Amino acid sequence: MGSRPARMPGCSLPAMRRPEDPRPGRPRRATLLAAARRLLLAAPRRGLAAAQRLAGATARPAPTWRRAAREASDVRSLRDALQRFADAPTELLVGPEPPDLPLSGWRFDWLRRYRVPVLWLAAAATFLPTVEYMFDNHRIADFLVPPLAVLVVLPLGLAGRTPLRAWRLQMLVAAAVVVVAPPLSREGPPWPPPVILVAIYVIYAVAVRVGLHLLVGIWLVTGATVVFSFVATGARATTSGEVYATLALLTVGFAYCYLIGTRRRLQHELVEGRQQQEEEQARSALLEERARIARELHDIVAHHMSVIAVRTETAPFRIPELPEAAKDDLAETSAIAREALTEMRRLLGVLRGADASVEHAPQPGMGGLDALLAAVRGAGLAVDLRVVGAARPLPSGVELSAYRIIQEALSNTLRHAPGASATVEVGYEPDRLWLRVRNEAPPGRPDHARPAQPGQGIIGMRERAAMLGGHLATGATPQGGYLVEAVLPLDGRDHATEPR
Repeated sequence: MGSRPARMPGCSLPAMRRPEDPRPGRPRRATLLAAARRLLLAAPRRGLAAAQRLAGATARPAPTWRRAAREASDVRSLRDALQRFADAPTELLVGPEPPDLPLSGWRFDWLRRYRVPVLWLAAAATFLPTVEYMFDNHRIADFLVPPLAVLVVLPLGLAGRTPLRAWRLQMLVAAAVVVVAPPLSREGPPWPPPVILVAIYVIYAVAVRVGLHLLVGIWLVTGATVVFSFVATGARATTSGEVYATLALLTVGFAYCYLIGTRRRLQHELVEGRQQQEEEQARSALLEERARIARELHDIVAHHMSVIAVRTETAPFRIPELPEAAKDDLAETSAIAREALTEMRRLLGVLRGADASVEHAPQPGMGGLDALLAAVRGAGLAVDLRVVGAARPLPSGVELSAYRIIQEALSNTLRHAPGASATVEVGYEPDRLWLRVRNEAPPGRPDHARPAQPGQGIIGMRERAAMLGGHLATGATPQGGYLVEAVLPLDGRDHATEPR
């Protein structure tokens, strides 16, 4: 146990060896004595461990990296929360405005764009009633009433864009009104009704937007302003009860507004999370289909490269009169082709992945279309084939893509419209191949429709058509069926999208 273990030749991992095996360069007797000494020393420890187990002693599990990371995260979260609460006073005084609430998806969300002008109109409409009320019910010099009324209604207009700034001004106005313009009557709240109405909306506007650390500070400052206002107007028998009732209403209002804002933000994050998940799933499906198409095209390209390699190697034997320079060029071309084949095998291993199985069957083409239709008919789908134009051999990539598109369209018909009939049309033209797969509405379900979101099969068909420079169109028919149309150019150039 004291020396380093031996290493396997050509391997970086230590060789596995039993502890009782003799080590090289050491006498067998000394090895046996050392093993006996270790057994004698380990016996007391084993006996103590057995006694502890019998006594019911349980050892504390050793800390793992998961537990350590969780504890560190908890400590970091607590430190961040304490730091935010420590920074709350500064943010309340000079901090930036909180972000606006996200849209809720309500049908009247479009009214938000008119919120600011509506609030300013409401502030202007509240100005004259505020002036009249203060003239009649407050002790204040006449020349101070208009500017004070402006300060009373100003937070309502500011709350549309800058609710935190409106709240700061609202607290100053609420504290100043009871000092500059005390009420004539000592019954009821110490503020005029316009101050209370404006304060209700300002508190709502700021409470639904700020975080919890700022909300606690806003609640404390608002509560202190309430206590100061009641005390400044003079204590009476019902003052304490009114203060408690006002603070209770403030607490409930703050909590309710905060819950509204939190719920709106969580709903928005949930919707965004679902959208991101759908985008990731669509991207993953697209990449899977592209990898599948690349794996299938590998066989075609590898076949062409093999033909090039064989023909260049056998050219000197088939054409003996070739000059030496041409033979050297052909040999170099054959070596390049074989090297390209090797690199393509490596590329195929990367595209296949660790879990994919090796496919030994040849890639299908238009020659296997009759067998495909026979298999589909055996599955219970009545399908007809119509060929327009003279059938002829096509490029291997075009035949493979056309076969896969027809196969996927018929599979979708079996899956989404069981019992319906289908028609497959194949059109051969000089510069392109067009396909049309149409199925009728399922019997007994004329309103049956495909899902609105395209599935992985439609994504694969679209990628196969785009790879060849063609187009694919899918959609429901007026009769309740479904139509898949594809145009595959034979030369890789973009042609008209509609069959002629």
